[in-house]
Amino acid sequence: MSRSGVRFSSRAPLLPQPEPQRGGVWHAAGIEDLVAVRVNLADGSGRFILTFGRIQDTVDPGPLEAIVLRHCGKFGLRDAVSAEVCWSLQDASQQTYFHEGVSQITAKRAVAILTEDYFDWRNRIRDEMETGRHLYYCGDPHPPAETTPSR
Repeated sequence: MSRSGVRFSSRAPLLPQPEPQRGGVWHAAGIEDLVAVRVNLADGSGRFILTFGRIQDTVDPGPLEAIVLRHCGKFGLRDAVSAEVCWSLQDASQQTYFHEGVSQITAKRAVAILTEDYFDWRNRIRDEMETGRHLYYCGDPHPPAETTPSR
């Protein structure tokens, strides 16, 4: 029992369990539904964009990297030279708007789990990503501590 008096059970699932679809194959939401993409700039620095993962291709990150590179100009990253899917979200976790991006993406995915067939959802998201939607810029890096204005 927690300090608030609420009883927790380790047997109760946190999310509804998905029903098998299309021949008994189903997709369970997992950590690869959300990825960080590092955008490398001409000056050698990098910025991060969060988005849905494994949508364009289940193995090859190339198509997703191309989409991000093609649309990063809308975030003011016109000097981008390359994009690469990060090994882990940890790479982007210290960025200014990382948590806001995670919240947006997970909320959209949670609603889709309950309301849409996974394959229909994936196809719709893939098409929308081609137009630059579902890309969440994590913002510019924090300024160094000595240049932060005092309060």
